[in-house]
Amino acid sequence: MMATLATAALVPVAIFLSLFFFYLISRHPALSAISAAVVVSIAWEVPNIPPLAALAGFQVYFLDLLTVGLLVLTLARTSQMIRNIGFTAWIWLGLGAILFFAFARGASTIGLPEATSEFRAYLYPFASLGWAFSLDWDRPGTDKLVRRFALAIGYSLSLVAFYHISLHGLGSTSEFVSVNADTEQTSRALVAGQALMLLLSTIVCLHFWKSTGKRSYAWSAGLFTLVIILTQERTVWVAAAGAAIAVGLSGNTGVKRRTALVVASAAFFAFIAIASGALSPVIDTLVGAAQNFNTIEARMEGWTNLIRGSTLQGMPVVLFGEPFGQGYGRAQSGVWVTYAPHNWYLSLYLRSGIVGLILFTSFLIVVATRALRAHAPAASIAIVVVMIAFGWTYSWPWYVFVFIGWAIVPLTNRARIQDSLEVPIMTPQNVKGGTIA
Repeated sequence: MMATLATAALVPVAIFLSLFFFYLISRHPALSAISAAVVVSIAWEVPNIPPLAALAGFQVYFLDLLTVGLLVLTLARTSQMIRNIGFTAWIWLGLGAILFFAFARGASTIGLPEATSEFRAYLYPFASLGWAFSLDWDRPGTDKLVRRFALAIGYSLSLVAFYHISLHGLGSTSEFVSVNADTEQTSRALVAGQALMLLLSTIVCLHFWKSTGKRSYAWSAGLFTLVIILTQERTVWVAAAGAAIAVGLSGNTGVKRRTALVVASAAFFAFIAIASGALSPVIDTLVGAAQNFNTIEARMEGWTNLIRGSTLQGMPVVLFGEPFGQGYGRAQSGVWVTYAPHNWYLSLYLRSGIVGLILFTSFLIVVATRALRAHAPAASIAIVVVMIAFGWTYSWPWYVFVFIGWAIVPLTNRARIQDSLEVPIMTPQNVKGGTIA
């Protein structure tokens, strides 16, 4: 009886706090960016943020409140999203509808707690990216926000990485250390999501170095690149290489020259470091990380088994996926494992089927095509390529929304205006938008 009364008393408080939080993020969008910066900075030490409260048997997390607020704002600003990214807004909303359908099926057949637990990993990025796509982007104000966000993320994660290296050394791709009594973490200096954010911050710094000529951005990008190398997150290495190739192939002569200069400089300093022998222990560790294919081989076996299990359940599952709460059990390296498959595209297929996966890949194809047709800044192309590559071995984290929104919304506006006028639209003054700052 007392527990019921206590829960009833907490409900109005929870509703008030939720509405107040919603008011804050609706009036001050920068608070969402600050939340992302804090969460990603502590992701190594606190991979799972403790719940704020437990209501009616459910644990309520800070990210739940943030996500609900972002989702409501996204739906309220659907018209603005359509103005921002055109018909791709309907593709994004269609993907969301399929995911919510899978959640409803899971809640009704498997159980609401189980379905909710799995659904969070999809809802968080869907809502945060939708929120970013629906913002009124203003280039000067946006640049200021993204510039500060990138520097804050970059330097905070660099400090975190060097702190971890001082405690555990460089670590390796196969070693783990205890974070607390219940959690083990990779011995590498940063987790994959942190290394991804550091790479996106590097791309942004290179962009502002080009646009402003300030060398401080170049030095920041150099520091962040060094940390990325030391983290041994091979997916991020591959994503960085893919972005460099894409920019080098699609950019103008000046972009190709700068890309070649950056790559050549990195290769020169790497050669000096290897030839001198001064960094032999570090080099051996990094080479060992690059040559270790055990992780990807095990994952590919698990991916194959998940796809096989899905197809055996019939055409409805292939088309629309399994309900949330079903789990990800499969044989992997001779062991039965149940954690998420570490592949964003496969994860989407498992819960939204071929239909959902086609919607998502269509969104990426349209965005990439618009970037090329609109002669988008190299940073926009690089960010899109990085995210495409990262999704092959990890799920998309929710906190990338600031960078993706900055990369996609202005360029899609520019591309659609260019199509309507049939002339190149290259100046920032012609980008449609309002204000974010």
